[in-house]
Amino acid sequence: WIPPDPAGAIGPSDIICANNDDFRIYSRAGAQLFSVDINDFVGLFDRNYFDPKVIYDPWAGRFVIVYMYVDQNSTAANSLTGWLVLYSDDSSASGGWGWIHLNAGVNGSTQNSEWDDYPYIGYDDDAYILSARMFGWFGSSSDYGKIRFIAKADLFNGGGIAWWDMWSLTSDGTADRNVVPVQMNS
Repeated sequence: WIPPDPAGAIGPSDIICANNDDFRIYSRAGAQLFSVDINDFVGLFDRNYFDPKVIYDPWAGRFVIVYMYVDQNSTAANSLTGWLVLYSDDSSASGGWGWIHLNAGVNGSTQNSEWDDYPYIGYDDDAYILSARMFGWFGSSSDYGKIRFIAKADLFNGGGIAWWDMWSLTSDGTADRNVVPVQMNS
């Protein structure tokens, strides 16, 4: 991929560096501990992953990596696009990992015909806030910002995940296309 869209985060003992193809884990001394292609890691080869974002969440004591994805079988009628959210099981990036795909092809629970790009991630003590800029497929003029809230408890405890979406946001009558959630630290 050009550009590779590098991202990274530093935790208590590890550093994560990610790009459009893979992610790597380093010790804080700089030794590479792990490297993997993102498709190999999640075991899905019909999806294109891109635009990673990486954070270390001090509230949860975990690393979180977010990739955007577009399924190679997407169509305007069946938008298979979204966020891949990977999370470490503790404060060490070298331990276990979980992940989930979240469909951005829906606003709330209603199917849309857009795909997502330009992701961001924010957090507070209870939730992760994902955002993306949504574009229409095949020449559609759609172009709007979207925010998705997911509870950390749902994400980390497995099982189903409920989410809350906000989309087509405006400020003073102007569309907010690139919404950037904050990271709350107190």
